[in-house]
Amino acid sequence: MGDKDAIGSRKILIRQILTYLLKYPEAKDTVEGIKRWWLTEYQDNHRAEDVRKAIQWLVEQGWLRYRESRTSEIIYGLNKAEIKQVREFVDENMSSKSSDVSKNFKE
Repeated sequence: MGDKDAIGSRKILIRQILTYLLKYPEAKDTVEGIKRWWLTEYQDNHRAEDVRKAIQWLVEQGWLRYRESRTSEIIYGLNKAEIKQVREFVDENMSSKSSDVSKNFKE
């Protein structure tokens, strides 16, 4: 998969994760749980590394919070203080699939 394809895949992942969180704002899970449960309705076979990078970008934006569980796993969830920005971002990026999310997305 080329760099452009990988970034495109992560842009889709970012929208999918945020859409899920807007639907279920109390949801919290690990990277593996997000991949397995949050993204199942999209029927995409996302690589764990792409999911990790999308989550990392969302944390950097302040839209996801995380904590370490007792078993040392990282648990992610929506930063509800940012829900308005998240909703605006999803609305903007749902109307235009070619929207450039990648300009702030670091490899």
